[in-house]
Amino acid sequence: MVVYQRYPKLLTTSTTADVIEECRKLCSGHGYLCNSGLPELFVVYVPACTYEGDNVVFLIQIARFLMKTVSQLGSGKQPVGTTAYMGRVEHLLQCCSDVQQAEDWLKPTAILEAFEARAARMSVACAQNISKMPSQDEDFAKLSSELVETGVAHCQLIVVSKFIEKLKQDIPRKLELELKLKLKLKLKLRWCLKLQPRIHTSLHLKLQTNQLHHSSSSLGGA
Repeated sequence: MVVYQRYPKLLTTSTTADVIEECRKLCSGHGYLCNSGLPELFVVYVPACTYEGDNVVFLIQIARFLMKTVSQLGSGKQPVGTTAYMGRVEHLLQCCSDVQQAEDWLKPTAILEAFEARAARMSVACAQNISKMPSQDEDFAKLSSELVETGVAHCQLIVVSKFIEKLKQDIPRKLELELKLKLKLKLKLRWCLKLQPRIHTSLHLKLQTNQLHHSSSSLGGA
């Protein structure tokens, strides 16, 4: 059984490596230069993906454990520990989010159920695909990418659940309200930033249309 203490390591190291690579791509050829600072970050942080074991191997081990948990759901054995949410698999497979507006995502219950539903559905779907294969060893080889994604979903759920659990314990009511207000402002700002290119495009097209109309009028007058 894989202990959940490894989950943060899997997520943080993989995410860091991906972000460093994305930054390098955004810098084009300059990303390879030492003065960009990225080669140094690459050398320091990317090897962490294989420290104490390769991340992909760990994720497949987690996925195997999840497949075993799913196979035992019909036996009446209640899942415990990090897979306790699997005990509500019937609900999670059918539930729909009641989120109506951006502010609803400030509710920890809404966030947690969304992550639980995703992890449960991916685990069940993966288990169903494996059950259709003739050989279990071949199953895990052919579905390795799907198993890795399922393991990632489970890891993300555990990190989110532990984070929410800690917040409920340590954050005073006044600070909680302040954080919610800041999150609301960030959500609105993000929406405005997404909307800005559309507004700019619309104004640009309108300006071009006006210019063409003016040009046509000038030619007609001539």
